[in-house]
Amino acid sequence: MRLIKHRANWFFYCTLFSGLALLASCEEIIDPPFEIERPKLIISSNFSPDTTVSVRLTASQSIVGERSVREITNANVTLIEGNEVVEKLHFVPGVNGEPGVYRTASFIPVVGRLYTLHAAADGYDVASAQSSIPTSVEIKNLVISNLTTMSIGELRVYDFNLSVEYNDPDFIENFYDLRLSQEVYPYRLTSTGDTMFMGTIAKSLMAPDEALNDIRVAGQASVLIKDKPEGGVNIHLQSRINPSREAPGKIVAELRTVSRPYYDFQRLLQREGQVFNGLTEPSVTSSFNVSSGYGVFAGFSQNTQKVNLAGY
Repeated sequence: MRLIKHRANWFFYCTLFSGLALLASCEEIIDPPFEIERPKLIISSNFSPDTTVSVRLTASQSIVGERSVREITNANVTLIEGNEVVEKLHFVPGVNGEPGVYRTASFIPVVGRLYTLHAAADGYDVASAQSSIPTSVEIKNLVISNLTTMSIGELRVYDFNLSVEYNDPDFIENFYDLRLSQEVYPYRLTSTGDTMFMGTIAKSLMAPDEALNDIRVAGQASVLIKDKPEGGVNIHLQSRINPSREAPGKIVAELRTVSRPYYDFQRLLQREGQVFNGLTEPSVTSSFNVSSGYGVFAGFSQNTQKVNLAGY
C-alpha cells in the first residue's frame, strides 16, 4: 500500500509539473491585447497633363495605441504606360523642412492613357496603382454678383457671390475639385514715394460664416462637387485685402476633372482638416486605388477661368 501511495504521489507531482511546463510554454503565443499590423508603403500622387509626375512615398508604422508614418527615400519607383516602362523616378530631397518626392525627369503624362505606378522598398510588399487623366471639362461662365465692400481694421473685405457654369457631360458620373483663389499684387512705397509691385501671388478665398468647410488651403480653396448641381455652382465668398500693401486682382477658378479615388481621398482629407497642396497628405492610412499598400495615385485635368471684381 505504501508503494502504491508513493507511486500515486509521484504521478500527481509529475502531472502537476507537466501542466505548469505546458502553461509556461504557452505564454509566448498568447494573442496580444492590440493589433499587430504589417507596415505598408503609402503612395501619394496626383498628376496632370504638361507636368512631370511627382510621388511622395512613406510607410505606415504600427505602435501600441497609435499609428505613424516615416519617409521612404531609397525605394525603386517605376512608371509604366501600357506594358512599357517609361521612366524610373528619382528621389528629390525636400528643402526647408518639406518632405522629398520621387519625380520623373522628362516624362510628361497625357490625357486618356493608362499609367501604372510600382513602388518597391526593402521590408515592404510591392505597392502598385493604376490611373489615367480624364478629359477636362470647360468652364462656360464665371460671374460675380452682389459685390459689397467693408473695412475691418486694416483690411478691406470684398463680399460677393460667385457663380460657376460648366459643361458637365450627361449620363455618366463625374467628379470635380473646384479650386478658387484671389490674385493679389503686393507692393511697397520706395523712399522716393514711388510704388513698387513685387509680383502676383494667390490668396485664399473664404466663406463669410465659415460654413463652407471644404475651404482649407492657404492660397487656394477647394470645393468638391459630384456632377453639377441644378443651376450650376453658387458660392458666397469673401476676399480680404490689406490696401496699404496689396492691390486686388482677378478671381481665379480652376475646375479640376478628377477620378473617383481622387474625389474620395480628398473628401477624407477635408473632413480631417488636413492641408492639400498638390500631393495628398499621406498620414491617412486608407487605400483607394493602391494594391498592397495605402494612399492614392490619381490623374486629373483642369480648365481655368478668371473674372474681375466689378469696379476693380
